Amino acid sequence: MSWTRFTNAINTSWTSITCNSIGDKLACVSDSTIYYSIDSGNTWYESTSEDSTFFNQKWSKITSNSTGDKLVACAYEGYIWYSIDYGVTWVKSSSLKQSWSSITSNSIGDKLAACANDDYIYLSIDGLTWTKSPDSTLQKLRWSDLHLIQVEIF
Repeated sequence: MSWTRFTNAINTSWTSITCNSIGDKLACVSDSTIYYSIDSGNTWYESTSEDSTFFNQKWSKITSNSTGDKLVACAYEGYIWYSIDYGVTWVKSSSLKQSWSSITSNSIGDKLAACANDDYIYLSIDGLTWTKSPDSTLQKLRWSDLHLIQVEIF
C-alpha cells in the first residue's frame, strides 16, 4: 500500500474521515465543514444543507455505510446530521444538542450509534431519530470513540 499526497487538498483542521467498502466514496469533517469525494479523493466538494445551522457546527466524527451513500456526522456542542446522497446535502436529526464525541454505522446503515461526553450512548435505525440506549451500564461515561462490531446493542 502506498500513500499519495494530493497537492490540491484543502488545508484545514481535519477531525475525521470515512469511506465506503472499496474506497472510492469518501467524506471527511473539519472543525467547520464537511467535504466529500466520489472519485477516490481526486476531487473534493463542500457539502451543503438547507438548514443554515449546518454551517455553524464544529464537526467531530463522520461515518458511512458500506456503499458510502448513507453518511452520519456529529458535532461538538451541536447535533447529529444525516445524508443519503454521498454527503452532497445534509439534514439535521432529532438529536439533542450535545458534545457528541463519536458516531458509527453498520454496513447497511440501518443501525447507528452515537455517544456524547459524560452522557449516554444513543441509537438510531434511520439516522434521523435517536433514543438513549436502554442499557443502564452505558450511562454517564466519558466516551471518546465508538465502533459497531457484529454485536447487537439494539
